[in-house]
This record gives sequence, C-alpha cells and structure tokens, in this order.
Amino acid sequence: MAALALSGLFDLSQAYVLIAGIAGIDPAVGTIGSVVCADFAVHGGYAHELDAREIPAGWPHGFVPLGASAPGKPPELRVPGEVYRLDESLRQAASSIGAGVDLADDPAVAALRTDYAGAGAQGPALLSGSSLTTSVFWSGHQLGARATSWVNDYTDRRGRYAVTQMEDNATLVTLDRAAQAGLADLSRVAVLRADANFDRAAPGKAAESAFTQDVGWTLAAENVWRVGSRLAGEIIANWDAWQHGVPARWAGAPL
Repeated sequence: MAALALSGLFDLSQAYVLIAGIAGIDPAVGTIGSVVCADFAVHGGYAHELDAREIPAGWPHGFVPLGASAPGKPPELRVPGEVYRLDESLRQAASSIGAGVDLADDPAVAALRTDYAGAGAQGPALLSGSSLTTSVFWSGHQLGARATSWVNDYTDRRGRYAVTQMEDNATLVTLDRAAQAGLADLSRVAVLRADANFDRAAPGKAAESAFTQDVGWTLAAENVWRVGSRLAGEIIANWDAWQHGVPARWAGAPL
C-alpha cells in the first residue's frame, strides 16, 4: 500500500479503497461464511502481557493496555494506529448494497456449525461489528473474552468485537499516512471480513480443535468477493454520483 500510494503513478485522492479478507469470528456474533462490515479496527497487539499461568488472582487475562496497571484500566500510552473508526456512511452503504447479495454455503461448513449454538449455528449472513488485529492466530474462550473487552475498552464501548484478523490496522496506518500527505482519503476506506473459522472451539470440544477448522477458507473468499464486488460495481457504474462522496441515497441508509 505504501508503494502504491507513494509511487506517483496513481491519483488516489478520490479513490475508494476496499480492504477485503478472511477472519475468525466470535460464534456469539455469526458463523463461518458470514461477511462483516467493520465499524472499528482495533489493534490488539499494543499491550503489556503476562503469561496466563502467572497473572494475579482476579485478572481475567494477562493483557494490559500500555501504561496501565491491570486489564480494563485505560491506556496511559497511546500509539498511533491502535484504533480506527471506519467512515459510517460508507459502512452503511456497503451494508445496504450487500444486503441483496445471495451468500454461498457449504455442506462441510454446515456440518461444523452444528456443534455451536445461537448465531454460530445459523447460516452465513451479512453482519456489522468490530475487527481486532493481532499478529498471532489465537483461539479460545478466554482469549475471546479478552478480545471482547479489549475492543470495548479501546472504542469507549462503541464497538463490539466480531472478527479477528492480522492485517487491517497495518493497511489503515499506511492509508492514514498517505491521507496526511494529501495522497488518499481515509473516509473512503471500507473493511469487509469474511469468516473462515470460529475463534474458539465448540462447547465440549478440545480448545486446540479450533486450529483444525480448515473447511471455511474457500467459502469465506467466495462470499467476501460477492459482497465486495457488488459494492465496487455500484461505485464504478455510478462514479458521477460517488465521486464527491457517498451518495445521499446510501448515506445513512438503514441497516
């Protein structure tokens, strides 16, 4: 992204950027094959950490915001790029445009989700929620609870953790710096994450079994393409309406 923005070969000042990829999903939010239109991207790696076997009594996990004294305390050291609020008008437009997309399903995925309950047991859907970026492919109920609280804390309770992935905040930092140089527009960035696995094992299953959920990648890639290509197609086909911002017919559209 940095090479693209700084190359001088393209004028990205009015370009819409769609970050589309796969993710792990909280089964309380949705299931494999679902597509999440992100409202926040939160970096989960800027932290102090104690091994879970050594944390003080009463701590829910070993992750502590930078400069804080315990989990749940506000961070004292703020790092650029740790939280991004995606443009709400564009997010709502993506959600509304994608609402008419028929999402694919897969028999192997359908069989896997029978081990889950609630939203995790339902079919693929278009959802809204917040995206957590880490450089670790983590899994588990305890780390899932940490993800939920981390997103809550860093978004002042405005975001709800839905998916976890490994790239969003890095891409957004690059686009943010390009925007500061007048080369891009951060309000024209949307994030879609399709879910290739659950972020924790099913009830009663071994924790490590979540790492062997290898049936959802193709389904997730297909569905994020279906939703993303519909959004891109709308913008390209109606550029006169989109050139100066999200058109009024989509801005504030009901979810």
